[in-house]
Amino acid sequence: MNDKNKKSLTIALAVLAIVLVSTLAVYIFNQRSIFSSSLKEETISNSLKPGELNSTSSSVDSTSTSESASTSKNESTQSTNNNSTQSASQSNTQNNNQSTQTTNSQPASTPTQAELNNQKRNNIQNTYGVSVQYGNEFSSWYGSVTDDSKINSMLDDLNSALSNFPNGFFRELGASHLTYRFVAYAEENNQAGLTDHEYFSNVYIYISSMDSYYVKRVTYHETMHYIDNYLYGYYGYSPEDQYNALNPQGFVYGNFNGAYAFLDKDSNCGNYCYFSDLYGETNYREDRAEIFADLMTRTYLLNGQYISGSPMRAKADILISNLDNYFSTVRNTSPRWKRLLR
Repeated sequence: MNDKNKKSLTIALAVLAIVLVSTLAVYIFNQRSIFSSSLKEETISNSLKPGELNSTSSSVDSTSTSESASTSKNESTQSTNNNSTQSASQSNTQNNNQSTQTTNSQPASTPTQAELNNQKRNNIQNTYGVSVQYGNEFSSWYGSVTDDSKINSMLDDLNSALSNFPNGFFRELGASHLTYRFVAYAEENNQAGLTDHEYFSNVYIYISSMDSYYVKRVTYHETMHYIDNYLYGYYGYSPEDQYNALNPQGFVYGNFNGAYAFLDKDSNCGNYCYFSDLYGETNYREDRAEIFADLMTRTYLLNGQYISGSPMRAKADILISNLDNYFSTVRNTSPRWKRLLR
């Protein structure tokens, strides 16, 4: 065999060797893959017995179904309870509404006039500290006012009059001793009012049943009597000498002369009058009470009335000064009785 043939044989053997090696390598690789798959299946087979996969799946599904059924049952129970509660609540609400409607359907009691009068009386007593009586609450030869309608109007007039005094005045005055009583008008005696001060611890002011203007005027007049009783009883003060000194020469209270009274039909004193009216000539107390009532009820002054320098103005000034000096509730105020005097 020549060299050329040897060389060709060598190449052929090398190629064959390469093919054999490659074929062997492929075979070994395939065997390892088969072994790996077999090992994996065996591992799975050992960790999970046959049928367990389906059983587990069924168990999960069963648990889920059970929980779902339990939840559904609870929701159903809760729904039933809620419906029962709501039904009971609606029933109670309906019963309450029916009860309220039944209560509201009953007509409210309308207070009687007597009850309304008592409310007004209590308001006056609580506000000013005085007492008020009427009807059969006392006995008097004047006769008590019993008509509820008239009592109602007199209470309004009394409250209106008392409201024109400074705040706290009546309590400072010792109003717990003072009682206003409504009586029938004693026409035969021309008696419009009376202050009973026999015992200062219990003072009664009787006010006759008249029109509104006179009820207020009498209230002012009689209250001034109580004020004078207070000034004399607690301070020993009396303006009698001062008033006598301002009267006409030789005049004596009780000797009536219309010429000296500003409002009398026989008046001829002009701008220099001594008394407000003829009744003021009775005594110094009535003189003061008539001046005070006139100042409280009058809305304007007549020409020459209370003119500065006149005896009647001097008496009014003394009265006003007494109230300022003896009552702290009056000081530094502008009470009604000062409004017309400048």
